[in-house]
Amino acid sequence: MEQIKINSAFSDVWIKGVSFKNADIELNYGDVDAEGIVSQGIDIRSDCGDVELAGDLKGQTKVKVESGDIDIDTKAEIQDYSMTVKALSGDVTIGDKEIEEFAEEGYSYKQDSGEDSLDLEAAAGDKTVRHLEQLKTNRLDKMAAKSLTKN
Repeated sequence: MEQIKINSAFSDVWIKGVSFKNADIELNYGDVDAEGIVSQGIDIRSDCGDVELAGDLKGQTKVKVESGDIDIDTKAEIQDYSMTVKALSGDVTIGDKEIEEFAEEGYSYKQDSGEDSLDLEAAAGDKTVRHLEQLKTNRLDKMAAKSLTKN
């Protein structure tokens, strides 16, 4: 698929198992959930809503949310991305490291290490960037802990 373009005031967006060159998504209120995607570039802007991306994210991936969580699970290793994360409030987790150092004017993290980039900005909400293998391990650990507490 060449391009995905969505502009909506009130709706959720689900994308699953799709390869595309570019995506341009603008929402006033609603969540974006994209799983198993292969992209060459993504630009998501939302006033209020969560954004979850999982897959092979190439090129420039930009997510700007005024209020909501940003959850990115990449096929590539985290250190292979150039990355900018800006936040006014909320938790920031990159890989297995939770970052708790916020300045009064907010938080900014920068990493220059790859051709592909992640640019994430949220005024309020949690920001998480993980490698897909780490996500699978975390889910398996939670399932094992649940089964132990039931017994």
